[in-house]
Amino acid sequence: MERAADVLKLNLYWLSETPDDTIFDFGFSKSGTETLEKWGRERALKRFVEIIRTERPDIICPTFLDIPGQHGHHRAMTGLAHEVMSAAADPTFPDVDLPVWQVKKLYLPAWSGAGDNYDDDLPPPNATLTVKASGEDPVTGWSWAQIGEQSRAFHLTQGMGAGCLMASRTTGRCIWCGPRWTGPTTN
Repeated sequence: MERAADVLKLNLYWLSETPDDTIFDFGFSKSGTETLEKWGRERALKRFVEIIRTERPDIICPTFLDIPGQHGHHRAMTGLAHEVMSAAADPTFPDVDLPVWQVKKLYLPAWSGAGDNYDDDLPPPNATLTVKASGEDPVTGWSWAQIGEQSRAFHLTQGMGAGCLMASRTTGRCIWCGPRWTGPTTN
């Protein structure tokens, strides 16, 4: 992910800053509250405020919803996204010496984030905005959906990207971007 961000000239932020930071991936959690207890709510919010005030985005769009069934780390970040809207614009927010910034909009996904396998305990909200992402990447000839599936191949431990076949119109080659086939299994 870091290399992809570098190629695209994007700034990639982790809330943790050092290996011994209190904000770390401690394993699977179903609770945003548990995650923020381990991370330190104030530390996580402060770091998020620093990022918002540095990058000055107009829109924040978390990838997941803060509802039962979602991973606790995702729920924590979505919850903090709501808080950071006012915190980054508050000149009295403590210990951040950067100019205030008001994010103008927060969009939440109207889907689960689990692809076709809806695993959330609550249904997603109704969509209020739809962004059409039809078409193809002009360089690879892949659809945006195919590119999304390819990215999921890097999340195999979370049950995503079990396999996807993509064919480039420019080369005619097929690319398998799932787990490597190691031959037939024997019992």
